[in-house]
Order: sequence, then C-alpha cells, then structure tokens
Amino acid sequence: MFDLDIDTLGAYLDARIRYGIGTQTQHDEHVVLRRLLQKCSCRYLVDVGAHDGRSWSNSRDFMLRGWHGILIEPLPKVFAQLAYVYRNNPRATCLNLACSDSSGEQPLYVGADGDTGMGSTLCDDDNEWFGTMRGTATISVKTETLTTILDQTTWPTDFGLLLVDAEGMDYEVLCGLDFARYEPAVIVTEDYVSNPAKHAAKYDLLRANRYRLHHVTGDGANSIWLAPSFAVVA
Repeated sequence: MFDLDIDTLGAYLDARIRYGIGTQTQHDEHVVLRRLLQKCSCRYLVDVGAHDGRSWSNSRDFMLRGWHGILIEPLPKVFAQLAYVYRNNPRATCLNLACSDSSGEQPLYVGADGDTGMGSTLCDDDNEWFGTMRGTATISVKTETLTTILDQTTWPTDFGLLLVDAEGMDYEVLCGLDFARYEPAVIVTEDYVSNPAKHAAKYDLLRANRYRLHHVTGDGANSIWLAPSFAVVA
C-alpha cells in the first residue's frame, strides 16, 4: 500500500474527476448536469449540504472546472474538511450553517453514522427512514434562508446550478428562496418520499414557479428541474 498524505490523495481524486475517470456522485448526476450546463454562461453554483466537498459531491466537478460556488455545510467536523478542500480556491465561499425557511438557530440531529457522516438533519419527522438514519444527539446550528445568503454574497440572480441535499428539509430550503428574484437555471433536489405530503408540496412549489421536471436519478433519490427560461442544448 502507498502511504499518501491528504493533499496528494486529494489531487489524485480530483484528477480522476476532472478527466472523467469514475464518478464521485451518488447516482451519476454529473453526466446529466455536464450535458445540461455545457454552455452555461453564468458559472455560479450553490451547494446546500455540500458535506466534505468530495464525497458524493455534485458540485466538485464544476468547481474543478472554474465555477464559483457557495458551499454550505452545518456539521462542524465535516465543514472543517470542506473548508480545507477549498482553502486555496478564491472562487469558493464555504459557510458553516444550515439552510431553512427562516433565520435563527435550530437543533441539528447528528446522523446515526456519526458527526462526520451524511445523515444529519433538521427534520424531526417520525418515520421508518429517519428511525434508521437519524441519531438522538443534537447540536445547535445557525440557520439562514437562501435568499439572505444570496443577497449577502451579491450572487448573480440567474446563477447556473442549485444543489439541495438537506435530508428531508429540501422543501423548507426551497421555501427560503425568493423565486421572483433568483432563478437558478438547474435545480437538483433530494426527493423525500417518506413524507408524501412534503414531497408533493416541493413539487408543487417548483411547478408553481414554472420549473419543469427534467430527470429523476437512480432509484428516485434526486430530481433535476429546469428553469422556465432554460433551453436544453442538443
């Protein structure tokens, strides 16, 4: 076995991503997103639930290609990894907070996979999925709306890509976006079918703002939506 330090290993993984060797995404979303955004002129993205910046990341491929990004992660230890990954990238803005439909503080449930895992959530729904995924320990985290974050960072109103993976809270995250002012060209959101009412409400919200469903990935884990003004490149 080779003993590689974290920077050497990171550079190796990034080279594989950049040149299309394997995938770091969960359901090969990067294949669909690359095609959709190949000629996008507004190369700005927002990643809500960015985790460590590499694991199952839908934003990493674009960041390596020179995009600007707001990368949001509430778990402190995971955020430290995210900040380290982007420490030398002036196009990356890393924020240690959670997105919701209101500003303030909320308890974040640490996932059953621990304080560096992917199961943390603000959601307190009681169902079979969260009975397995969610732990009992909580930490208090700052919450902010997407609109406030975008206003504070003077983000382009027509930015290219919004990624939301908030473990049952994607609907609340999207409720915190003023669609009259901001229109991301492509939205990727994790579908939460364990709560059918919230799942339907999210779809209704996107359709009410004239977004159209383009693709559902993998086993129905994520859905990809296109803005009303977005034209698919053949």
